[in-house]
Amino acid sequence: LDLRRPGSLMSMMPKKHAMLVEATDDLFVLDLLKVRSLAENRTLRRVLGAMTDALTIKRISTEGEHVVIGLRVDPLALPSALLRLR
Repeated sequence: LDLRRPGSLMSMMPKKHAMLVEATDDLFVLDLLKVRSLAENRTLRRVLGAMTDALTIKRISTEGEHVVIGLRVDPLALPSALLRLR
């Protein structure tokens, strides 16, 4: 098994999670709104919709069994995103 290509390993899994959209080489795409409990959360959907322009992913790493996602906030896009939340 080539552990340097986690996306390829994920694509070979017999039972893939619904949120796994695509997986090749060292790239995998997750759609968190395919998780039913997250998709049904109206507040989360509203916040994600408003913040898409203001938040970007800075880094992704692991700590033990946890995936750590570092976010970057664009201060110029933040005021308009907060207005959309109202």
